[in-house]
Amino acid sequence: MKKLLLAILSVAGVTTMQAQIQQLLADTSTEVTGAAGSGPWTSTSTNFGTVLCDAASCGTCGGPCAPATGTWYAWFGGAGGTDEIGTLTQTFNAAQAGPAALRFMYYLPINSGVTADSITASLDGNVLWVKTAVDSSQFNSGYTPVTVLIPALAAGNHTVEFYGHETGTGTNAFNALVDDITIWQGTGIGYTEYSLEEGIAISQNVQESTLNVSLNLPRESDLNITITDIFGKVIASSDVKGAKNNYITFSTTEFAAGVYNITINNGHSKLNRKVFIQR
Repeated sequence: MKKLLLAILSVAGVTTMQAQIQQLLADTSTEVTGAAGSGPWTSTSTNFGTVLCDAASCGTCGGPCAPATGTWYAWFGGAGGTDEIGTLTQTFNAAQAGPAALRFMYYLPINSGVTADSITASLDGNVLWVKTAVDSSQFNSGYTPVTVLIPALAAGNHTVEFYGHETGTGTNAFNALVDDITIWQGTGIGYTEYSLEEGIAISQNVQESTLNVSLNLPRESDLNITITDIFGKVIASSDVKGAKNNYITFSTTEFAAGVYNITINNGHSKLNRKVFIQR
């Protein structure tokens, strides 16, 4: 369990929040369920019985199909010219209501190019995120973190589900891989400060020395993210192509404690936020 320190500066002064956030899923890497053959995750597959895979049980689709970490992962599709539907589901409990975030690693190493081939993440039957083979080009080169904000997670039991459908109509197979799934909740997650309206959350992880920018935008945009110190010197910069649901991490190992400015520019408008890096 990690502490997430979020510091936001307003015109009136400095507001600092530090709170413990909680990871709600019992098996976040599919290792427990996959290795044992049973566990918190349940899975179905019309052709293979389950979407949970390791190299011994599923192969590697010629090399790229592999876990993001560990040995086990979820492989949706992979049936080639056959219709395939796969699910991965876990039920969890939120002890209290509050903002939350679903985060996972996604990779589409083989792309069918068919719009009807898709993968969906949902919570209690409500779709949080969906990608088709056509709009997944940014995930073709390797595992990419995806963060989806959950503005108000109610207290009680919930079910998160990943649903993949390969129609079998593409020239290539639809191989969609998911791994390292987490759901974080806590007031310190900071999404209620401004990101729910603007789709941007900025946080510092003190233990891992990172500054994190989470995006949940209404449409894809090419963004430039620049971090400058109080003197205007550029400390770090990143260009993000086709940004929509992204999680960008900057190392703050060499950052001195103090105030920094983050500018996010989409070519038409700019968003400026000040953060306080604390050691």
